[in-house]
Amino acid sequence: MRKIIQAFFILIVMLLSSITVHAIEANNVQVVSNGNTTFMIESNGSVKGWGHNTKGEVGNGTTVDQLSPVAIQGLSNIKEIVPNDYGYGFFFAIDNDNNVYGWGYNGYGQLGIGITTNPSVPTKITGLPEISKIRINEYTVYAITTDGDVYSTGKNDYGQVGNGTKITERTFTKIPQLSNIEDIVCKSNVAYAITNDKRVYAWGRGNSWQIGCGEYIAAQTTPSEITTLCNVDEVVTNGVTTFAICNNRQEIYSWGESWLGEAGNYSEKTATPKEVAIISDLPETIDEFIIVNQTSFALMNDGTLYGWGKNSSNELGNGGTFNKQIPEIIQNTPKVKQFIFNGFAGIALGVDNCVYTWGRNRYGEIGDGGIVYRQAYAEKLTALGENIELMFNGNNAMYAINADGTVYGWGDNSKRQLAIDNAESILPPTIIPNIYDVISIEKTNDMVIASDSQGIIYGWGENTYGQIGNNNSDNVATPFIVSNNEMTITTGTGDVNGTVPVVGQINALTISVTHPAALEYSINPNIGDNGEFIAPDIIIKNNTKVPIRVTVKSLTSTTGGTLQFTDVEESDKDWKNLDLNDSKSYIALGIKINDAVGWNAGYNESIHYAIKSHPTLFGSLSANSSGAMVMQANFGLAFDQSYTAMFSLIFIFNLV
Repeated sequence: MRKIIQAFFILIVMLLSSITVHAIEANNVQVVSNGNTTFMIESNGSVKGWGHNTKGEVGNGTTVDQLSPVAIQGLSNIKEIVPNDYGYGFFFAIDNDNNVYGWGYNGYGQLGIGITTNPSVPTKITGLPEISKIRINEYTVYAITTDGDVYSTGKNDYGQVGNGTKITERTFTKIPQLSNIEDIVCKSNVAYAITNDKRVYAWGRGNSWQIGCGEYIAAQTTPSEITTLCNVDEVVTNGVTTFAICNNRQEIYSWGESWLGEAGNYSEKTATPKEVAIISDLPETIDEFIIVNQTSFALMNDGTLYGWGKNSSNELGNGGTFNKQIPEIIQNTPKVKQFIFNGFAGIALGVDNCVYTWGRNRYGEIGDGGIVYRQAYAEKLTALGENIELMFNGNNAMYAINADGTVYGWGDNSKRQLAIDNAESILPPTIIPNIYDVISIEKTNDMVIASDSQGIIYGWGENTYGQIGNNNSDNVATPFIVSNNEMTITTGTGDVNGTVPVVGQINALTISVTHPAALEYSINPNIGDNGEFIAPDIIIKNNTKVPIRVTVKSLTSTTGGTLQFTDVEESDKDWKNLDLNDSKSYIALGIKINDAVGWNAGYNESIHYAIKSHPTLFGSLSANSSGAMVMQANFGLAFDQSYTAMFSLIFIFNLV
């Protein structure tokens, strides 16, 4: 008399926990934040949100801060979320069909839904054709269609909506003067549109000659072409001073305000674009251009770095504090391959893989250990060594990654943005613990997100509104995995002695699992008391770099075998005395940890039967460790032949 029970394993791997748009993408997962409210776009296009929510920013229908991730209903097939980075929070989502949804603060009608109340759930914006890009200019919004047309809505006190008035607009309205638009650059209520054939239009605030038309126009209410420009590759602006990089990045022109020399063209103000001659006359092209506050930099393709403009805090690293009207080479550095600037301190990564810093040091951001208030010349930051590959600008906190993925941080740590558990500034560069093989970092306000080579996305720093997603509002000093809300189902087959290994890599949302997933148990109901059988061990092997918790979500009968059983509690039946019909109908399936080896302290020793809708946490496994579980069953003894049955065992593995 023999019965064969085949247990069919389905592993659901759920990593529970927790751009400017500041976003990080890893393994088809995006984490996006404006520093106060955070969203995760999962690989299937669904969205979860958490954090600041007093204006409905999370989009879950409430106005209460959300300390942990919640699913956002009404959003699916999403490819991008665009947050504002100014004032109250509001957001747009674009799906893969190029539809647009908006939610959050809407006091100026900037969501384009016809009202100025704040929707707390994503609202599809009607009347728009297919949209490829959303650009946000404080409380004015521009939607660029896939055909290159532009629609706008929102605040309009300087004519920045571009509809010929200065009246607030509550619905998206097409700007007739614009067509074949490639992109829009906007800041501080002035906007520039770049066409596909590299012409530029300007409109909005013009009280610092930002419109570039040759006249003083405080508010330009319709787009006007800057006819003195052509072959424009890029426009960069701080809102009052604007630059156009032209002719395959060979030439640069500036206009607008230049009281401290920030336009680099000898003028205090320029009403039409004027060539920045020193840069344009070089044989090299412009790799990168930066203007922050009133200081400008151009990094050339040969690694030469030029700076000009405001210099009262040694921003230009030239030894003095006089403002500079024209570009000068930054001294005391080798050729530069990356440059970051927070408005006061310059940090350059040389081709020698060393870091050089200068400028204001109020928070220790030049990394010299806090010896000076400001540093007049560029000096090598020897504490970082000679193997740095990337740097990241965190305003008053700075980050550098060396070749092995180790992250160093220095500067302001008042909100734990350097992942050190004290509020003091970190003066010399210090290794950020508990995160390895880092490839990217983004910081918005004082919240930091980072991704590693395995695709995990972490968060730390300010958490006043729960924007890290760790279910509290305390600032976070230990990097917390925020990209772990999606579940992936994997199935397979195997033999009775197989293992269930958690192997390979942890990507942004899932543990990549390979395993023998269907285990066939040979059962002899004549062994053990009460006809009980004990199956061979199920080995859970954690080959990841982090601890995991092991939860059994369910263990239930499924179709596929000769019989399909109803799973009941062990005490529900008199198993010795079941008749043949009941013996073919009922079973009590249980699972337990087999022994203590491999399991961390506090594991669950009990055997659990009839696990259905209530997941049971069994214990945790350390990184690179294994633990054994076993399945048991009670069943009727009235058999005179062999039978098969299929059972679905669903595990949840979540990162500790």
